[in-house]
Amino acid sequence: MRLQPPTESMTEWVVRGSKWGKEVQVAEVRTDGTLILADQQGHWQVPPHTRCLSWKVVLKEGAGESSYDPEEPRWILSEATSMLRRKGEPKPPWITFHPEAENHSSMGARSSGDDHAWRLPSMDAPPEFWALGALHTIRRNVQGITLEHVVEEPAHPRWKQWIPDHTALVELLCQLFEPHNPSGSQLKKVAVIWKKVSVQQGRISGLSGGHSLLVDYIHDGSSREPFFKTFSMTVAAHEHFHQFCDATFPAHDCPPWIYESLAQFAALKIMQGSPLPPEEVHAVRSRFIQPYRPVEKGLITWAERASKQDPAATMAFYQQGSTFWSALDKLLLKASGGTAGVLDALPSLMQHPYEGTQNLPPGLVQNWRRWGSPEVDVLLRRYVYPKVDIPNTVH
Repeated sequence: MRLQPPTESMTEWVVRGSKWGKEVQVAEVRTDGTLILADQQGHWQVPPHTRCLSWKVVLKEGAGESSYDPEEPRWILSEATSMLRRKGEPKPPWITFHPEAENHSSMGARSSGDDHAWRLPSMDAPPEFWALGALHTIRRNVQGITLEHVVEEPAHPRWKQWIPDHTALVELLCQLFEPHNPSGSQLKKVAVIWKKVSVQQGRISGLSGGHSLLVDYIHDGSSREPFFKTFSMTVAAHEHFHQFCDATFPAHDCPPWIYESLAQFAALKIMQGSPLPPEEVHAVRSRFIQPYRPVEKGLITWAERASKQDPAATMAFYQQGSTFWSALDKLLLKASGGTAGVLDALPSLMQHPYEGTQNLPPGLVQNWRRWGSPEVDVLLRRYVYPKVDIPNTVH
């Protein structure tokens, strides 16, 4: 990275994904060729008058946020795990990828007309992802949003139906968010990077950035292709939900347990209106919404465990959380004659000033109780609050 102009004083550089518990994929940091080590906080102190800051990105084979394909010249980079950022930077820099120059990229002023230059997100914004190498782009426009599907083998028959099915999901999301954003979404362009994985990996996952999306798809599971496809589409819907929320309610401080569980519930609900096979939609849905599964901890407790990097917490948000929202949604729809469900409360859930608390908005809970009490309290006691710590607002 060329620093333009050179630094005048000591500067501190960070990998911002580390504060979210993400694995740092930066190594061998050098200033003008001299190796420097991270301090005890995992930050790098760059001396004054440095002209060039360089580092290596530790890529993993098919895994990690920044990864590579061992069979083809393809790389995926995550800004949150592979980019050094200046702490307190006045404005996000540009990064320029030079595919013709091996192991070379630069940050600084954007060259006029350079198609390989990208503005990095601000330090408090969602991360971004980039795909480099032997890839192709399929563009679609959905209600003013340009979707750039980054795929391998664009002529593969898979994409002839995957792209239209994905388009249908985005249209459903547009319909969901339009009442809350009638002037038009701030989400104008999204890169959807479809990442090929093997059935032997045993999982399909996804990650969303402000204007980019990373979704796994299994390329060698032909006998279960409909199920794997439906699972990938559900993951895409979950991650797109985050993007729509961030674009529609940009200043929200929604607790992760609410944000993640709501995204999973919304994705599963949206899939029910999708063109995907109903039996496969049900099969994916049953993996998460499990009303007969015993509840060991309330979601508030899982939120506390998540803050301590408990890996089981995220799955609890997806399963127990979406089960809670699904049961509450059914209750509210029945009580309101089908006019008001959980997703109608999106503004209240996303715009409430949580200020570090984990509790649901008290006013919203009171409204729900007027619709469906005492069943609302039963659901809250079962799924959300620890048995010994139930806020007065739900008594």
